[in-house]
Amino acid sequence: MTLHIGDIIFICLFDSNAVHTVLTQQNGLLSGNVSGKVIVDLTTNHFKEVTGFHERCTQAECMYLESPVLGSVVPASQGALTILISGSNTGYETVKPILENMGKHLFYLEEPALATKMKLINNLTLGSIMAVIAEALTLGEDVGISKKDIL
Repeated sequence: MTLHIGDIIFICLFDSNAVHTVLTQQNGLLSGNVSGKVIVDLTTNHFKEVTGFHERCTQAECMYLESPVLGSVVPASQGALTILISGSNTGYETVKPILENMGKHLFYLEEPALATKMKLINNLTLGSIMAVIAEALTLGEDVGISKKDIL
């Protein structure tokens, strides 16, 4: 497959509403000729919304890959993100070399919405760990142990 500039379109937006707007507004991505193109969406979407993005892109004859990332600014600047990908295998194989430059770990979960669900599971896990650490710090300080020693 020979790729040209514009055959792969990356988007990374605030939320699912923004993705919906960019894809479907009057002059949105899907209003043009996107046949054969791959849209790689790095946005953290809602899993109920992302299935509709897959469907709309299929109807427009392009491939949609939900590809939320795990990591922060530092791993992003080092090309060391973890990238979760769901969507067509053809689309994934097309963009895999580019994603490998962005991320240290790629997890391909073919079925639509699984990458988004995995991202949300990861966020739940991290949030839970942070809450437990905060509680442990509070308890430790309440019983007379310094924060430095607890950490």
